[in-house]
Amino acid sequence: MGKSLEDEYLAQKVAYAIAREGCATEVEIYTHLVDVAGPNLKSAYMMLIGRFEYRLFRLTLDARRWKRRLELRQTAFNANETPDLAAIEAKVEAEFGDYLAELKAREAELNAARGHFHCGRLTDSENTQLRVTYLDAVKRLHPDLNPDLPERAKMLWAQVQKAYKNRDFEQLKFLSGIVGEVVGGERAFEKSREGVDALTAEVKRLKEKTKEVRAKIAALRKEQPYCYEDFLADSDEVETRQKALQSEIEAMEGRIEEYERSWNNG
Repeated sequence: MGKSLEDEYLAQKVAYAIAREGCATEVEIYTHLVDVAGPNLKSAYMMLIGRFEYRLFRLTLDARRWKRRLELRQTAFNANETPDLAAIEAKVEAEFGDYLAELKAREAELNAARGHFHCGRLTDSENTQLRVTYLDAVKRLHPDLNPDLPERAKMLWAQVQKAYKNRDFEQLKFLSGIVGEVVGGERAFEKSREGVDALTAEVKRLKEKTKEVRAKIAALRKEQPYCYEDFLADSDEVETRQKALQSEIEAMEGRIEEYERSWNNG
């Protein structure tokens, strides 16, 4: 004997609730990675390793510029000409323009990471509460879980995302508290054949969306800065890398001193 319409409807209602919960959880995890974990990992990497890499890049650029100055001056000497130091400097600046622009970009990135690293952070308890509150908002406002929401709800969702990204717990709590006024009750499905079919379709769509978000999470974890997580957690590896970079920095500083002596003695 086949299932009654009542049984089918209840079964699909349960499946729908589970699918919504699963999808909302994956969306929250993905958002947390993008808006919280990622920036935190990047700032930690920049403070522990990136600042050494930036210094090494700057010194390497300085060394290459000194070497080019010496080459251009020697070219003038070889032609029995008096070197035009201003022209040499202008040529060096022009040739290394792209590298200088990259240096400025790296400096800006380091400063941004420094600002993020030293800004006030939530406690573990506050962070957990924030994520729970955001997850509740995801369930009721995320467009993938709630495709038929009114325009006001879409505007509220944008505000929720901004509050979460800014780690503004008080604002997020306030916004979460007015969700019910904006969206009303949960999406209704009639207890009919059409209602069962609609629920079945929604369950399928939500499962596909969950699979899609999980794939995005898996891909994200392989990219920077997420791939630094294990490395940053190993203090010995971090210290070894810092020492190696410091050694390269000192060697580059020595090379620059040699170039400067050659320039001043020329």
